[in-house]
Amino acid sequence: MQRDMLATAQLCQQRGHKVQILCHTWSGERPDNLDVTVLPSSGASNHARARSFATAFASWRRDHRPKTCLLYTSPSPR
Repeated sequence: MQRDMLATAQLCQQRGHKVQILCHTWSGERPDNLDVTVLPSSGASNHARARSFATAFASWRRDHRPKTCLLYTSPSPR
């Protein structure tokens, strides 16, 4: 998923858009040409961590007021 998100972010950036990536974890090197912000998320379960991240994201969005948001989520297990 991170690879797909990076490809989309880089394509948007090549088309002149300002891209900022917000995530709760990041694996590997961060790209130099993209702004990556790891938001805090804590909790004993996946559900609690997701809720914590959603709260942090909502707070960031209120503070920064971006014009557009494109969200990627993990696929649900089958």
